[in-house]
Amino acid sequence: MKRTNGGSGGENSFFGRIVDSKGSRFRIRFWIEIGLSIGLFFYYWLGIHPEYIQFARQPVFFLDKNFFLGLLQLPGGLLDYVAAFLTESFQFGILGAAILAILTFVFYFLLKSILRLKTWWIALLFPTIILAALQTDPNYNIVKTLALIVGMLAFLTYRSMRFVRKWLKAGVVVALMVAVYMLSPFALLLFVFLSVMHELSDKSEPLAARFLLSGICILIALMIPWITQAEIFLESVQIAFLRHSPLWVSDLSDIPPLGKTYFELILTLSLLTSAGIFFFRPEDQRKAKPSLRVSSIQGGIALAALLVSFWQVVDRNERELLSIRYAGHMGEWDRTLSYINRNSSKDLLALFHFVRAYYHTDRLSTEFQWLKQNVGPRDFFLKSSICYEYPLDYSDFLYELGAINESKHWAFEALTHYGESAEVLKRLALAHLIEGNFSAAHEFLSRLRQNPFSSSWADHYLACIDHPINLREEGELQRLHSLMPKSDFVVNENRPDADLRSMLNQFPRNDMAYQYLLMHDLLSGNVNFFTNDYLQLRMNAKVPIPRLYEEALVAFLSSNPSMDTLASRIGIQKETVDRFKAFYGLIAAHHGDIESVYPELSQAYGDTYWFYLLRAVPN
Repeated sequence: MKRTNGGSGGENSFFGRIVDSKGSRFRIRFWIEIGLSIGLFFYYWLGIHPEYIQFARQPVFFLDKNFFLGLLQLPGGLLDYVAAFLTESFQFGILGAAILAILTFVFYFLLKSILRLKTWWIALLFPTIILAALQTDPNYNIVKTLALIVGMLAFLTYRSMRFVRKWLKAGVVVALMVAVYMLSPFALLLFVFLSVMHELSDKSEPLAARFLLSGICILIALMIPWITQAEIFLESVQIAFLRHSPLWVSDLSDIPPLGKTYFELILTLSLLTSAGIFFFRPEDQRKAKPSLRVSSIQGGIALAALLVSFWQVVDRNERELLSIRYAGHMGEWDRTLSYINRNSSKDLLALFHFVRAYYHTDRLSTEFQWLKQNVGPRDFFLKSSICYEYPLDYSDFLYELGAINESKHWAFEALTHYGESAEVLKRLALAHLIEGNFSAAHEFLSRLRQNPFSSSWADHYLACIDHPINLREEGELQRLHSLMPKSDFVVNENRPDADLRSMLNQFPRNDMAYQYLLMHDLLSGNVNFFTNDYLQLRMNAKVPIPRLYEEALVAFLSSNPSMDTLASRIGIQKETVDRFKAFYGLIAAHHGDIESVYPELSQAYGDTYWFYLLRAVPN
């Protein structure tokens, strides 16, 4: 019996609608769709940077039998496996952009093949636009897109089936539903919804038969999770059905902002509404073509939806912070500093990375004017609440500082936070390697070998363990080993300067600890501590002495009658001493009234450390 909504060949087929009635050329609309897909690819690649998404999500993926079988213990585990692999490949930005664009492209053309809307074609674009925007969000798991695609593919397979015997069709449908559930329970929900809409709207069948088949589909969909829960899976039915849903979040730390939750809700509702529009639209509208006016209105609405979706979903502040974190993790210090602006300078995590970048670009002392306006002494280090939220960032900092044991501690925190992601395993492997714990390092490196994107990296360091002579050629690891404290000390989160002094007492030539300690002293306004730390660790001092350090030393020596002689012995330039005398003389001329002389001091000495001390250490 011919089905009015069916048909898999000719003009109604997926490929039949791509080519024109003669089959000799692509339609203009198809080329427009291809052009938009290419534009979306470049937007993902150059605007969103999929490698940022991979870094934020820290996916866990291994080509390991136990890892694979472990995921198969959950309904939809196979799709989770595929999604983890795809997300891991985002570290190659151009590949990640291609994957995101292709997923959006496939979603659109499957939706187009299902709905076949000519008049109200905006019903195709609207869900696609929202999906394309959601995929820019690091909190969005692409397994949700894969689940939508699986559900739509299953429906197209079901709709294309032609069976003379109804019982045979019912058997194939049951088998298809079981297969879809194994891939993704949420895909089964979408498949059942589309199938029921299809059956109820099919007027070629008796009404009783339509309701009967629809009821059987719903009943089977409800029975499958209950049966598999008892016999195969351990996951609850509610979680099984919702885990790949656009609105599902795995834990509290993954809950997106409310606005983004609304967009996932809109995606779901728009997809279901579009299906309802197609299946129950009047027969005379099935092949009607839209007028120019209707098409223009829909085009304008689609453009507005595109702009609003990307504007609302793409959080510019969140994206900027992620860019800073990624650049800091990769050691791209000039790129890190390129993100300094009025907004980013208010974020403590961004400030933490900016200070790291200033040190690594040898600009920590020369950028004091910027630091004093934005950074306090404690901002050189992260507060514990921020550390627990971004443990890998803090582990990176401690690693380059030479505090290997603490870096390892926070890497284990990151292991709890993210799981066995490649970046966390790399940090743990190197920390244990530097400490000389080769057996533990071997365990982490062996695990990394099972990650296809990190196997060559792991092989390199495994060779260093097998042949220690190779390890001697790892200059950076040898340098960090020399910086590492040889005896333990109690870490004081409230006094990071004390921790730096403890490290420097064991290895005075730790340049990063030295410069961080001096800047901490300077921003604290404590010239006594600064002078003591500077003179004790003078072997690290640069020649000539940075002007900032000279000014702090002169401020300390100013109470000594033999300031000129001491300054000369330390190596302070005479011009700096003379300038301080003029600064002090200006204050003395106003009888110590800082308020009256403040404008003049600001104009003549606003860039000096002495001027900073007027506010940092009020009288």
